Amino acid sequence: MQQPFRKILLLILPFLLIGISFTSVFAAEQDKSSLENFQMWYVQNGKKQVIKEAVTAKFEMEQLLNKVDHLAGLSSFQLPSKYILIQFHHPVILSDFSPIKHLFQFVIVTIPKNHNDIPRLLIRNSQGSWVEYHTKRSLSIFLQQITPSSIKDDGVI
Repeated sequence: MQQPFRKILLLILPFLLIGISFTSVFAAEQDKSSLENFQMWYVQNGKKQVIKEAVTAKFEMEQLLNKVDHLAGLSSFQLPSKYILIQFHHPVILSDFSPIKHLFQFVIVTIPKNHNDIPRLLIRNSQGSWVEYHTKRSLSIFLQQITPSSIKDDGVI
């Protein structure tokens, strides 16, 4: 009676160990790509001002990044004078269907200079260059929701 139980246990044990190791790897990957932990700053002329996380910031950031549909081009080396800088606490990798195929930790949403200008989504790649991506989600909505009212005084946001 004990012999068949031992054989079954020896057959099942490797599969259990493999399952446990895959579960821990999967959990580590999920943690690495988490969009929950990030900090935001309003940057104007190189000076940073912390933005307290709005209730909808996590949801909006997930929507923005999950709705990226194509690469729009490389940004110039000169960043705009005003933008929102988002830094994730851990590197983020999106789904295989996303056009962003690399890990990233920094995102910029530019603030338009005037009403004719549009906000832009810039993501820093592994070489340190800012790459512009197009998203189907409105960047203006994101700016409206996370930007403090003291910064919105110029009427562009």
